[in-house]
Amino acid sequence: MCIYRGISFYELNEVIRHENAEFSSLLTNVGNGDQLNTQQFDMIESRFCSEAEAEERCPSGIRLFNDNHSVDAYNLKMLSSSDEMTNSIADDEIIGCNGNHEKERAAKNRLHKLATIDTGELPYEIIFVVDKPYMITTNIDVADGLANGAVGKLSYVELDPQNKVLRVWLLFPKGVGVKARGKVAGYANSKRISREFVPLNRRSATVPLNRNKSIHAKRNHFPLKPACALTIHKSQGGTFDEIVYKYHKTHSQSLVYVALSRVTSQEGLHIVPTDNIQRFYHGRRSNASMALLRQEFMRLSTAQLTTVDQVILDKINDRNMILFSLNCQSLQAHARDLRGNVVQKADILILSET
Repeated sequence: MCIYRGISFYELNEVIRHENAEFSSLLTNVGNGDQLNTQQFDMIESRFCSEAEAEERCPSGIRLFNDNHSVDAYNLKMLSSSDEMTNSIADDEIIGCNGNHEKERAAKNRLHKLATIDTGELPYEIIFVVDKPYMITTNIDVADGLANGAVGKLSYVELDPQNKVLRVWLLFPKGVGVKARGKVAGYANSKRISREFVPLNRRSATVPLNRNKSIHAKRNHFPLKPACALTIHKSQGGTFDEIVYKYHKTHSQSLVYVALSRVTSQEGLHIVPTDNIQRFYHGRRSNASMALLRQEFMRLSTAQLTTVDQVILDKINDRNMILFSLNCQSLQAHARDLRGNVVQKADILILSET
């Protein structure tokens, strides 16, 4: 049994992602719901720009939107505008129809209507364009950094003799995919593929297509999706050199903080207001809803959590503990013995059978 001597609360108050102290302080104030000062408003509003200016200044930066529709539309726009693209279609096998073609056709229709969350995060179709970012949609090797949400730039598409996508190679930030690269170093060298590229292979998932799961599909594809644009929620945990944030005054305080804090520097942040007014609406006054969160942080920082083992240790140290030991062969037969006044006053009850 592990005995915890005490649990302390430590608030993480240093932003490691940003080296600029002023920018880091601004983000902290936004995250806390504090009122910004004039200098901080000038700093954040200097990052506002129009859609056209964002395209010119930051053509390859990750776009952050609040809704999936905008994300999908932007990703499709960016991939479709490329001169060279490779389409990859999932391998789907329907099982359980017993040769009934009508059942199989209906099962395929159901499969194609499912969201990727219901297909093991394996999409039906992926458009691959070299030098575009893609996000891993499921955990492959968490210890190696190849986890759900990791974003890398597509660097090479490997085809088999039938021109089917066999494997894709991505360039991830430093420290991601080190083990995966090491396993294929010899193969990569023989194919003249850079050792910096991380290989990602196809994966399989079983997808039930009826209630009793007698009919299901085996889908084989890559757990990837385009990441030219992401929802703000999906970007959590990510760090990017450049982002273009589609800002709206109705966004919640926490949502704004997540969006602004994804970028590594002030210079890499570009904010496009949806109302075309270059005004930062948040931070004009303290956010009352965030005050409750700050109060809870304060309470946790001053109050130590009392654990059961600490209560026992205190009683031992104070020589104020009562232990009652009962040797019995049947708890049910001796249940009445446990209702006595002496037993009820015991701090610890020890039951043994010999």
